[in-house]
Amino acid sequence: MAVFFFDTSALLKRYVQESGSSWVREALAVPGRRIYVARIARLECISALSRRLLGSPPQPAVFAIARGQVEQDWKRRWQVVELSLNLIGDAEQLAERHRLRAYDSLHLACAKHVFETAARVGAEPYSFVASDFELNEAARREGLHVIDPTELG
Repeated sequence: MAVFFFDTSALLKRYVQESGSSWVREALAVPGRRIYVARIARLECISALSRRLLGSPPQPAVFAIARGQVEQDWKRRWQVVELSLNLIGDAEQLAERHRLRAYDSLHLACAKHVFETAARVGAEPYSFVASDFELNEAARREGLHVIDPTELG
């Protein structure tokens, strides 16, 4: 079974309806599938949801539901990659090499760590899942298989 690393741009599609949400929800619904996320994705999800759902017009009930789903998922669903000094150092190199935003470089560093570890033990095929053109291009240049749910409808 495939192993996925989701960055926040793709993970948000689970909580709000937008292009690619159907693919994300189907991919996440597969029992036993391992889904990895960086620790920072939770903060990014809450921030994005609050900006989108508590802005104008405010939708506090919709926000409360989405926030509750985020909390449930972080307790039960995701394999969370904790940040370390080594990963931050790797992210700095990726930011410089690909001119990435800080959090994008952290997502990519975390994904590379997960997939390199998986490859050493002969784990299943893996994919980096993101809906960010620049980040996806950098991930491809780093040799990762990339899925952009926005391109899949």
